[in-house]
Amino acid sequence: MRRLQINIPAPTGPTPNDLTLSGDLYEGNYKEWHARMMASLRLRKLNVFLAPGLWFTDIGRRTTKEAADHICASISEATLKRLPDGVKQNCCRLMEVLEQFAAPFRFLDLPVEVRNRIYKMVLPGTYRVLEWERPVDELPALLQTCAVIRRETISMFYADTTFTIRSDTRSERYDFEAASEDMLRRWSKFVVAENARHLRTVHLWISEQCRVVFKFRKTLTLGFKGEQHIKGDTLLIEKTLARHVEAVEKISALLSIKGETILLALLMDWEMWWEMLDRLELEEDRESCDSGSDEDSEDWKWVP
Repeated sequence: MRRLQINIPAPTGPTPNDLTLSGDLYEGNYKEWHARMMASLRLRKLNVFLAPGLWFTDIGRRTTKEAADHICASISEATLKRLPDGVKQNCCRLMEVLEQFAAPFRFLDLPVEVRNRIYKMVLPGTYRVLEWERPVDELPALLQTCAVIRRETISMFYADTTFTIRSDTRSERYDFEAASEDMLRRWSKFVVAENARHLRTVHLWISEQCRVVFKFRKTLTLGFKGEQHIKGDTLLIEKTLARHVEAVEKISALLSIKGETILLALLMDWEMWWEMLDRLELEEDRESCDSGSDEDSEDWKWVP
């Protein structure tokens, strides 16, 4: 696996001999750097450390220290801090350690904090729930990489993603109502399954035609409200939602469930959503009649 590459130049040392590093991740070509460094040491007659017989002579000790200083001047401060104690007194060992630092590493060898930051950048922030043939079909590719990464990312995916479920009633009402409920139940059972506890945000678009969105947000309590209604008297709908929330919250508290509360709110008393939609459509018809036009009017507004 290639290492992450962010161009951050070494803070000291001449440009031709720089060992470019980003944090503790090596970015350059170690073999090319090593060849340039050895040539530089030979030009300065500092390659005596390659002759073990001279290590314990005065010239050997002096040139070894100068060679180590010259090598260390060509690498970043971050890498210097990672060097083991005493390694600078042995230039051969120093070069071996630097080569180890430059070696490729596995993604899973990264610290958990770094992996989580990468996961958050890769995972989508929004997701549209469609009808799956198989449970894994529409999940992000990252969750299908391997079992280890799936275990690490599954809770993050469900907690940080806004799921959108669309039910467009411009289709046949009865058939689509049943199909929508069936799709949602299968999504809950076969896709979300035991990960339901991590769910935090689901948007249910009951009707494109009436522009109605019910947003569910699970935080400390069930944030549960209908938004973007057409302009009109929605008092009955608010009362219906309030009763529904109260019933769902009681069950949630009794069973000590978290994200499952959202699925419970969606699926419990499923017919309620269509009854509320009927009321909205009646309001729409009433307003159209009052205005004397079947066309969309100024009353069709998105109300936050």
